[in-house]
Amino acid sequence: MKNTARKLLAAVLALMMILTCSAAFAEDTTERFEELGLTATIPDTVMYVTMASPEDAPLYELLKQVEYTYDSFREFMTTNGIIAYGLFLTDYSTEFQIAAGTIGAEIDLKDATEEVLNDYLAIAANGLENGLENFGVTIEDSGIVHGQRYNGFWFHYRVTANGREQSVIQYSILDGNKAINMRAYSFQTDYPAEAEEILRTIFDTIIIE
Repeated sequence: MKNTARKLLAAVLALMMILTCSAAFAEDTTERFEELGLTATIPDTVMYVTMASPEDAPLYELLKQVEYTYDSFREFMTTNGIIAYGLFLTDYSTEFQIAAGTIGAEIDLKDATEEVLNDYLAIAANGLENGLENFGVTIEDSGIVHGQRYNGFWFHYRVTANGREQSVIQYSILDGNKAINMRAYSFQTDYPAEAEEILRTIFDTIIIE
């Protein structure tokens, strides 16, 4: 994990102690990420920023308290392919991310058989180059998601940074030449059910152009 990512995890720990925002800061919002040609609706149970968010957004104000500037955090997001970052207001501690980018292949899983989907699930878990396990994670469980628009995958895995272990929930969509990963990072020993439900809801709002 990159140094900026380690710094972010430390920032989340600090935010757990200072976060006093209420859900009134947020509302269900449909975001269009023009550079990637996709939209997603993020519910009011998440306080978040995107690259289009103004400098006075509530989350940026909080990040300043843990020594992130507007520019340095935007650099972190760009470097790591994060198009939306925030915190779940269900527990005021679990980190929220949507990361997205292009891949060097054209994939269409809408009508794929279970056998093909399981093959892609295995590739996503431990593929030769970009599989999750190649990034030092320990996958504990995984499966196939049959969404309203797309078939995809879910993972429960653990990752350690700065000596602290996190449980991570990830929902992934591969379509065309795009990969979209929705994640919840938690310092709890289990996988927060509320965060899982929110990620699954967002999964079904994704539209890829």
